[in-house]
Amino acid sequence: MNDLVMTIAVMVILSVGTAIASRRVPEELRTWVWLGFAEYMGCCAAQQIWTQYVIEGGDTLLYTQRGAILTKYLDLSFSYAGPEVLNMLLQQPSAFDNVRGIIGAGSNTGSMVAAAGFLQYFFNGSATAAQFVTAGASFFAALMLFKALHERQPDLNAKHVFLATVLFPSIAFWTSAILKEAFCSMGIGLVLGCWRYLYAQKYVRALLVGPLGLLLIALFRAPTIPPLALGIALYFVYDRLRKARGSDVVVLGPLYLAVGIFLVVGGLILLSQIDPSLGIDRIGDTMARKQALWASAQGGSNIDDEEDVAPATPLEQLSHVPLALVNALFRPQLFDVHNLPTLVSALEMTFVTYHLVRTVWKTGIRGVLTEIERSPLLLMSTVIAFVGCAFVGLVTYNLGSLARYRVPYLPFYAMFIVFLYRRTQNPLHVVAAPAAAKATTVPVPAVARGGRRSA
Repeated sequence: MNDLVMTIAVMVILSVGTAIASRRVPEELRTWVWLGFAEYMGCCAAQQIWTQYVIEGGDTLLYTQRGAILTKYLDLSFSYAGPEVLNMLLQQPSAFDNVRGIIGAGSNTGSMVAAAGFLQYFFNGSATAAQFVTAGASFFAALMLFKALHERQPDLNAKHVFLATVLFPSIAFWTSAILKEAFCSMGIGLVLGCWRYLYAQKYVRALLVGPLGLLLIALFRAPTIPPLALGIALYFVYDRLRKARGSDVVVLGPLYLAVGIFLVVGGLILLSQIDPSLGIDRIGDTMARKQALWASAQGGSNIDDEEDVAPATPLEQLSHVPLALVNALFRPQLFDVHNLPTLVSALEMTFVTYHLVRTVWKTGIRGVLTEIERSPLLLMSTVIAFVGCAFVGLVTYNLGSLARYRVPYLPFYAMFIVFLYRRTQNPLHVVAAPAAAKATTVPVPAVARGGRRSA
């Protein structure tokens, strides 16, 4: 009964939040917001049915069961257990590290167990309510990501951007449960929300959401930081250089470049501090070790490797990047299907592959490069999607895991396709680019003070 009551209370709160969010988007998107909410809640229900009653296992069930152990300690004495569970969440030494049944101490797995423990405690032991509130938080983070990207490129069809960032089936499914991808996606939404607020000169809001978003990414999917930092840095540099005129390019160009380098290097340093095994001097060995583990694992979803040997040297790693991208961006396909989840994922990727090949065929490589040259946002999306998916493809030899691990990069991959699709629908829009460029040369502060955001 408690589980039902708490779950109903969560659904009511999330519905109110969705009603408020729907009033803050254009009228044409309000129904779409509710559609997104229904999708995330439906995916959450599907996750619970699949893990609890069909396969009777899976990561989300593991985290909630192990987290329930911590919930019992929190119920007994929150003043004692609370700080210790928080230490586990932050991957610091904790009194619960060696408690029987607790796993992953000092890693993102331990952070997941601690997060599950806190969530179940706050919802009076209800694992179902904890799952649905996670799905709701992921949904609102996706809305934040949608607003951030669409405001940077308002000439894109809003519904297409919404489909790419919120309604994409894999994103909704894998972020609608207590999983690392859900918390990482929340972090990405908050970081991009901070990015949006900085352009609008809403510095207090940026300060509130930015550090929290970065913390979530660092705790649950730290390797996402470098692709994200690189993409944002390239956007900043290229956007500023395109808006600079005459001598300003010579004077300000090096400054913009320095800021971009600072963002990338800062991201790499932060990553090495969070996990030394991901530092520049050790990343090659770490990747080789993970590849060897996947290569030695057996399973129906394993990606076939002709050599059965994981690449070891940096040169061998680079030679595997094309295949890694193919696996991460296009698989599973229908020939990979061997169970129901793979079938669903294969249908989705077949649809994506068809539209990508079709748009690239119509646009041509020159058209793709022209689109990237015209849009800093497309440059950012392309870099985040392809760099991130290359790493995922290199270290993941299992189709089921690959479908999950690439989720943080899927919104940017979908944005890449949306940009190219626009060109196939209206190839003449390139002619109007000079006029549009002049319209966007208004300084950002001036636009922000006027209550409007620049493209």
